Amino acid sequence: MKIIKITIYVLLLSTILILFYKINEYQDIIFVKQERIEMLNKNLDEAKLSDKEKDKYIGELHESVNLLQSRLTTLEDKLKELSVFQDKLK
Repeated sequence: MKIIKITIYVLLLSTILILFYKINEYQDIIFVKQERIEMLNKNLDEAKLSDKEKDKYIGELHESVNLLQSRLTTLEDKLKELSVFQDKLK
């Protein structure tokens, strides 16, 4: 029984580490996308594009950032659930 409990605990810890890695990865991607939005916004101001075209490009990037933030929130929620489960194992 003790071996099973230790195995579950090790699997739980490895899952938590993977979630931390994914959360960090998504945070980095979101940061880069937000920088791209700022750069694109600056470049679009200098470009001779219509407002409709500018809004389209910026909108696509915002959608991408929103999707990543949603995934990040989901990962953070899973991490909280695993932490609660880990506390119950102790």
